[in-house]
Amino acid sequence: MKPRFLQYSFAFMVLAVAICFLSAGSAVAQDAPEKEKFGAFGLGYSEVAKPNLQGWAALGIPVSDRVMSYTAYDIAPVKEGGQASLAGIRIQYNIRTGFACRVYDITRSWSLWGLGNAGMAADGNVVTGSFEYGGFLYKGLGKGWGAILILGAQKDAISGTVFAPRLGVAKRL
Repeated sequence: MKPRFLQYSFAFMVLAVAICFLSAGSAVAQDAPEKEKFGAFGLGYSEVAKPNLQGWAALGIPVSDRVMSYTAYDIAPVKEGGQASLAGIRIQYNIRTGFACRVYDITRSWSLWGLGNAGMAADGNVVTGSFEYGGFLYKGLGKGWGAILILGAQKDAISGTVFAPRLGVAKRL
């Protein structure tokens, strides 16, 4: 089942990027993140973390007017115990890179993006592959600031497949 999941995830990422490159242009959103590099950070829900919070950060670098290179970094306290634990808590790190594609500009300051990325996950005992797919809603707030809501699923051998909603702020760099 795992090879099939990887095949479908890779196919989804290729399809999403192809649709972005082939789709017709749309009006550019005000303060949209595709104009310049942006950094974002915030908190998210993780059903495997104890407590159920994870911290995250992301960096977006434009590739075209509709596509950006998207790199995400997540950190969460996951399992108790184990060889690599601190005060009975083990920390899981995920770092992934891939593409985000502007799907639709809702208004001049709201835009909808699809994303897919792959990378690695580590928790002190295990290092494995990590994948994420989903999308995010971006709201430009002015003066280079924005709010971002990410809804996606993450897959790795440490935590399995988990729904990972995240909320944060973004800043043009």
